[in-house]
Amino acid sequence: MLNELIKIKGGFVRAVKITDDFFEEELNKYKLESYYVNPSARNAFYSISRGLHPTSRSRVHLISGTYGSGKSHFGLVIANYLTKNSNSKDFEMIFRRIREKDLDKATEIYNVRNIDRPYLLVLLEGHDPDGAEHALLKGLKDALIDSRRGNLPEEILKTSYQSALSKIEDWEKEKPDFIKEMGRVLEAKEHDVDTLKDNLKAFNEETYRFFKEVHKEITRHEFIPEYNEKAPKIHLEISELLIREHRYKGIAIMWDQFDEHVRNTRRGDLGREESFLRTFVETIERSGESQLHLILISHHPPHTYLRGEISEEALHNWERIEGRLQQPRPLTAIDESEELIDYAITHQREADQWKKVEEEIERSTKLIDEMVELGLYPEKDREWVIETICKGAFPLHPITTYCLPRISDVVGQAERTMFTFFEEETKEGGLTKFINENAAFVEGRLNFYTADKLFDFFKEAIDSTSKTWHVIKNYSEAMGRVRDPQDILTQRVMKALAIINTIKTKHSIPLLPTSHNLSLLLNIEEHRVKSLLDSLKASEVLWVKATGEYDFRIGELISNFKDDFEKAKETLSWDNPILILRSSYPPQNIVAREYEKKYRVTRQLFAEYINVEGLNNINIYEDQVKNEYKEGIVLYVVAESNDEIEEARSKAVNVRNSQIVIAIPKYPLKIYDALKNVKALKQLSEKPAYTSENTQIYREWKDKYDNEKQKLDTEINKWKMITNLYWFSGGEGLGTTGKKDTDIADSVMNRVFDKTPVVEHEKMANRWMQDQKSDRIKLNSQILDVKKDKIDYVWKGKAPAEKTILEQTFKPQEMLKIERKGNSDYYEIIEPTIEPMKEIWRLMKKYMIEAGPHVEFRKLVKELQLPPYGLSPRVIELFLSAFFRLHPNRFTIKTKKTKHSPFEPQEFIGETIYEIVNDPDPEKVVIEYRERLPLEEDYLLTINSIISPEKDWGKLPIIDGVGSLFIEWFQNIPTVTKYATDLTHICKVFFEKIGRVNRDADLRELLFKELPNSLDIGKEIAVWDKDDLEQFEAILKEVVDELNEHLDKIAKNAVSCFAEVFDVKKETKYNVMEKIKNWYGELEVSVKQSPLTGDAFKLRKYADIEQSDQFEQKFLIELPRELGLKEYTKWENADEVLQVYKRKLSKAKTEIEKLQKKVAPSHEPKELSKEAESLKDSLKERIRKAGIKKEEIIMLLEELLEEYKK
Repeated sequence: MLNELIKIKGGFVRAVKITDDFFEEELNKYKLESYYVNPSARNAFYSISRGLHPTSRSRVHLISGTYGSGKSHFGLVIANYLTKNSNSKDFEMIFRRIREKDLDKATEIYNVRNIDRPYLLVLLEGHDPDGAEHALLKGLKDALIDSRRGNLPEEILKTSYQSALSKIEDWEKEKPDFIKEMGRVLEAKEHDVDTLKDNLKAFNEETYRFFKEVHKEITRHEFIPEYNEKAPKIHLEISELLIREHRYKGIAIMWDQFDEHVRNTRRGDLGREESFLRTFVETIERSGESQLHLILISHHPPHTYLRGEISEEALHNWERIEGRLQQPRPLTAIDESEELIDYAITHQREADQWKKVEEEIERSTKLIDEMVELGLYPEKDREWVIETICKGAFPLHPITTYCLPRISDVVGQAERTMFTFFEEETKEGGLTKFINENAAFVEGRLNFYTADKLFDFFKEAIDSTSKTWHVIKNYSEAMGRVRDPQDILTQRVMKALAIINTIKTKHSIPLLPTSHNLSLLLNIEEHRVKSLLDSLKASEVLWVKATGEYDFRIGELISNFKDDFEKAKETLSWDNPILILRSSYPPQNIVAREYEKKYRVTRQLFAEYINVEGLNNINIYEDQVKNEYKEGIVLYVVAESNDEIEEARSKAVNVRNSQIVIAIPKYPLKIYDALKNVKALKQLSEKPAYTSENTQIYREWKDKYDNEKQKLDTEINKWKMITNLYWFSGGEGLGTTGKKDTDIADSVMNRVFDKTPVVEHEKMANRWMQDQKSDRIKLNSQILDVKKDKIDYVWKGKAPAEKTILEQTFKPQEMLKIERKGNSDYYEIIEPTIEPMKEIWRLMKKYMIEAGPHVEFRKLVKELQLPPYGLSPRVIELFLSAFFRLHPNRFTIKTKKTKHSPFEPQEFIGETIYEIVNDPDPEKVVIEYRERLPLEEDYLLTINSIISPEKDWGKLPIIDGVGSLFIEWFQNIPTVTKYATDLTHICKVFFEKIGRVNRDADLRELLFKELPNSLDIGKEIAVWDKDDLEQFEAILKEVVDELNEHLDKIAKNAVSCFAEVFDVKKETKYNVMEKIKNWYGELEVSVKQSPLTGDAFKLRKYADIEQSDQFEQKFLIELPRELGLKEYTKWENADEVLQVYKRKLSKAKTEIEKLQKKVAPSHEPKELSKEAESLKDSLKERIRKAGIKKEEIIMLLEELLEEYKK
């Protein structure tokens, strides 16, 4: 029997429970020795070991994988790795296996833990209904007090729970009355003290809240815990303590079956869990030398269990957490599974019977040849197939060895995996059962365990897996249609098809179910299998695809596919096959790769399909390269005959544009028939009969479509091969020997765009990668700001994007001088001295300066984008900004909002540059250039300092800015000043000569000609010296000061007017306001309420004063306006208006005072008291002795009188 020759190794085949197995010394050691570290496990192992470096932030790992991939077994290995020295004997076998496959990784993994300082291992498993924070705190406590791990007192856990426990223990020692009272309260609530303490030790959040209520009831005070740290901080502090005082390396947390925790957490609590885990992960990443590590083991990433059950925003938050985790490639049972199978199956190699098995395998050269030709293991040689697959995995048939790990990967479940398959002794299909019941030879042939037998073992798993249950359904329906379901060969063929179909739901495999391959899989003569397959096809149990593959026929035929296909081709619209080809197979642009390396710009030939007649209209494509800025176009000609090929070649030599490449096939193309078939089949798929995947007619359609599509793909790929095409550019043929299509693109771009300056910033250099408008404007503005001698950025820390762009754009042109001072880098932009930038600068001067006063910016922008320069708009913006910076105050930019509105100066800011490059419209934008005068800047600064000392010209060019400030100042001169008759002669001349100044004035003309002329300075500014400038400054200041102060003069005259009307001796606004206020206050109530009209009513209204600082507002603006005199700034003859104003005030005041006399009660004079007479006499005496003038005595007494009247 086979069991005399073959044994199955144990250990790795049993389920692993980390939280138990880690503490069973012998079992733990046994499972370590039995673990096979395949590639995915090696990568995960290496990733975790890298995270153990003191400076690493990669300390949170998510280990995922399918059932049977050994996730928990891997976790057990890592748990040991984190707690033991890597030179431990327990690791000898594991490191030997890793070294055999990857010596470098083995060495690094080994060296990291070749140390006697363990991590405190916190082991968690599955769902914690109280949440992740509770799980972590409880797990940490369990690890600390466990004699096999921490063996430390739990008091070091300084939490609010520990504070509550300490409080209870203090009461037990010192306040028995409190304990007695607490017992009474707890008893009433059906609790007791011991249970309360136990629950607090278990970090039960509900119990903690309950204790706080009890505490308040007993003490009448809120419970304030001594410690209140959260889990992240507690873990960090404990880690520091363990490292400092107990020779640990830190804390490592391993949470197995973490997916169960996510799946079973109440959906309403997931937000809290996500928030906590995010904080905890951040703490771990920043733990530095106080090392914290978290390893989550899950079947799938957590968010996959939540999709559709929580909001998109909440799901995104979980995905963001996962994005911070280190996620090595999921563990899989497929990687190096053959070596694992070879390792699991041990053979009694000294037994005579085994030697016969080996001899028979070596004689089975045909079988070995078939396995090699199948291509199941393309990277392995024949010797490996013999030793590992044929001998090492025996009694598994070589194809079974290939299928086993893959079907386990597709449908593996807890009780149905590759590992449980090995040890199964009783259930049908198990390997141990097969070994126990079968001999090594049957009828002189090797007795293989063939792949159809896997069906018996995995059938339930296939049926219960959502993505494969249909395989069992199709199998069962097919078996219901066979003539003899009990026929063994029929059963085996059908099971083999089911196994292959199951694997194909996830894996693309070279094992197609043809009659030949099925005979190999079943280890039966092909003619027997072929005969049965033909019979099953004839009875409509199976059907055959175009590739010769057999499959289950499903459902009833509801239409005739062949007839439908022919009708679809007949009705297909085929007026423009080029357009159909383009939409179905968009041509791929050809990138000039070597050019890209040299110039840092990605340029490409934009690909188009064209028929031979299309070559007559080549101007369409010439327009695209000129106006759409396509660097080049490659036209793939569809020629279906030799005559068309020759015609196309004769036309290609007449196309002289070097940016247009024409590719003509060397052999007639036969793609339209296949394309028509594919389009017809696509059209057919929209009919109801072909929409359901679970019908036979759909499967026939799908098979035909895939076959035709593959033929079309092949034809098109052959057509595009460089050696199958004649290539033309600039009217000349291009050689293709030893070249790639990218070489064609390189030759075109090197010839056409040979003066492109190197810009190292990829985003800047490439038109299709331009950055956001706001970012572009920001850097443009910084370059244009000529008020700063140099552009500066802080150099420490992460460099801002603008700093990087500035360096990578201008440094290669040698246009930057950089100086580092303190914390900043200072950049000075200088003119270029090297080509091709020097030529571009000359071109900018040509269009910007030499072209005359109106800059031809539109032509410049266009020319810079075309060959030979090919600059992106973003680079043009930067170069233009630099050009304007180095030519300050030489240009004016004006724009207008509508066609008929006037041009207005615009600020020289980044947005302006953006607009003139990306939307150049000469009808709306004008750029003017002017020569610079000798004293120009000093002159303009002088004007600025006089007319607007608190405000400068902003970001406009200085001439536009100062001009705007002058216009603003002039237009704000009030009417009363402009019409004043008492101005000095120079001010009158100024108004006479300057005339009206409008916002659309020619600012250069205004400032440099009209302004000096208006000040009676006849000498042209172009020939001024410093004395002339000083003279101008003095005159302008005299004029501006007088005009600015004139309004105050008018106000002062108005105060005098009011002082005269209201008999105020001291002519100040305050005294006038106080006098009016007192005057109004003495009016009788009936006078104040009397129905006055006209000016008297208006005066009484404004005489009701609350504040004494409102003279201008009340008596120079509001009251004059109501009296029909306009506000004082608009008086055209101030003297006349004031006279009228005074008369109106006097008349109105008199009218009010007459009314006051009528209603005021008569007062008999009273005699003064003796005390008052005495005070009067003493006051007279003191005044006499003071020796002050009569006027001052009167003023003094009036002020006293006013004060006492209040």
